[in-house]
Amino acid sequence: MNPNSLESILMNQYQPFDPAAFLKEHDFSISNYKPGIVCSMCHYVGLEETPKSGWNCPSCHTFDGQAHVDALIDFCMIFDQYITVPQVQWFLSLSSLTKAYELLLSLELSPVIIDEVRKYDLKPILTDEYLGKRELKKLLSSIFISD
Repeated sequence: MNPNSLESILMNQYQPFDPAAFLKEHDFSISNYKPGIVCSMCHYVGLEETPKSGWNCPSCHTFDGQAHVDALIDFCMIFDQYITVPQVQWFLSLSSLTKAYELLLSLELSPVIIDEVRKYDLKPILTDEYLGKRELKKLLSSIFISD
């Protein structure tokens, strides 16, 4: 490869995206984030948990059985690959730590110990199959919901 080629220059200057560094650079902390699950159709923040093991939007009445996974992917992409049970409770606006723990168990996420704190690795939910479904939901929302 020619060291002066555009490809070579880009490869040498490539740095992986570091969400923590980006947030620090822009003076944004997790405490600035409004917690709650976002509706994929109307973008309302604060979906409500239903007895049917899913989430209902009080604004457009959309039911979404996987909205919590979208929210956890957001957490992973914005804040950190690892999350604690109290962070899940806060981030998803759940009523109890037990619900947060059960939700993590249902996703079969592996616990890891980091700095003597039990955290769950969110990377396994970043699959092409799931991200494709997420993109499809966004597309449908843009088609059927007008701003």
